Amino acid sequence: MKTLSTISTILLLTLALSIPVHSQHLLTEDFDYPVGTILNTCSNWWANSGGGNNVLTITTPGLSYPGYPGSDIGNAVTMNVNGEDCGDTLGVKITSGNVYYSAMVNVTSAQTGDYFLLFGTGTASYYARLYVKKDPVSGFNFGISRGSVMPFAYTLTSYNFNQTYLIVVKYAFTPGSLNDVVNLFINPIPGGSEPVPTLTATDLTSFDATTIDKFFLRQGSSGSSPKVIVDGIRVSTTWDDLPLPVELSSFTSKLSGRDVNLNWSSQTEKNSDKFLIERKSTQDNWESIGSVKAAVLSNSPKQYSYVDKNIQSGKYQYRLKMIDNDGSFAYSKIIEADVSKPMNYELCQNYPNPFNPSTKINYNIPVDSKVTLEVFNLNGERVTQLVNEEQSAGYYSIDFNSTSINRNLSSGVYFYRIIVSDKVTGTNFSSIKKMVLLK
Repeated sequence: MKTLSTISTILLLTLALSIPVHSQHLLTEDFDYPVGTILNTCSNWWANSGGGNNVLTITTPGLSYPGYPGSDIGNAVTMNVNGEDCGDTLGVKITSGNVYYSAMVNVTSAQTGDYFLLFGTGTASYYARLYVKKDPVSGFNFGISRGSVMPFAYTLTSYNFNQTYLIVVKYAFTPGSLNDVVNLFINPIPGGSEPVPTLTATDLTSFDATTIDKFFLRQGSSGSSPKVIVDGIRVSTTWDDLPLPVELSSFTSKLSGRDVNLNWSSQTEKNSDKFLIERKSTQDNWESIGSVKAAVLSNSPKQYSYVDKNIQSGKYQYRLKMIDNDGSFAYSKIIEADVSKPMNYELCQNYPNPFNPSTKINYNIPVDSKVTLEVFNLNGERVTQLVNEEQSAGYYSIDFNSTSINRNLSSGVYFYRIIVSDKVTGTNFSSIKKMVLLK
């Protein structure tokens, strides 16, 4: 959901304590609203146009960009060509220094060229406009302008339709008149210092902004405007506080039997706290299965690993949730692992052994079978029956607790036996192993 800084309170506290404010995170918007919600009724968004067309509405799915904090959260908004636009206040008036906005954008069509994201003040003064126009050969070009007057700059490189890009636009207040600068960064490498911009616009005839205090989503006319999906908006007064993600240089998986070895490396880190490892099977939702402490601050490559042990057969997806010290987080790309079904019947040795009071018994079945697993004492008397059911092919683990049965077991040697019958062929498998209860 939208989060706005309580700027006035912060400034009052700052003045009272004589501590300077170095940066401000001004706006976060992940469009985590129900599909079909009209944007100008969401939180503090408001419709700018007085026309009777449909205003911006929430669409699905949301956008995804590896490592970006707004990735895979909520839904998105689709910018059409109906002439409507919406704005949101930043909660503070920016009159000097720099101000940035970042977002994930996915262009599905483009025309002669128009802008769709921008800063502003009031309802008429617009700055740092982000444009899209159709490339004469293929794809489209991004463009920027300082203000409302031509010329503005377009990229010479063309970009692909239906692909998500991370963009950052910077407005730099510069002393003097008609000389403020606007920069565009496309798919910037996060971490470290601000990179060289992809594109720079210095519109010599556009007026400089005196104040920037609003952010706009703008839909133009049907003859010029692109159709763009927008998600994960961030606005800040510094590059470091956008925020941008930990720079992961790799994230891979490797199978070792039933273990999935996850390995990843970061190129740089800043303010990083930890990595949560999340797993998802085809039937389940994402779940957290472990965590690894991050380096906090690093300008050199760091290596990390995690082993997901003894998992059942099936296809799994993994991702990293990268959490910063301030609580903000981002997701990595998703990788997959396919754990095969067992090739043979097997009854494994219990562990721990000797045990008190509980131990774990693992067994594998390669095909759907009727399974019976029982425990006996030295006299051949059945102590308990742990399994008596039909089970699908896979890897199984059963806990045997000597205190959970309706008899007092003394220290000594016990046996556990598995009998398996193939449901299709009728083939039987049996195996017996010894275990020791030591009180």
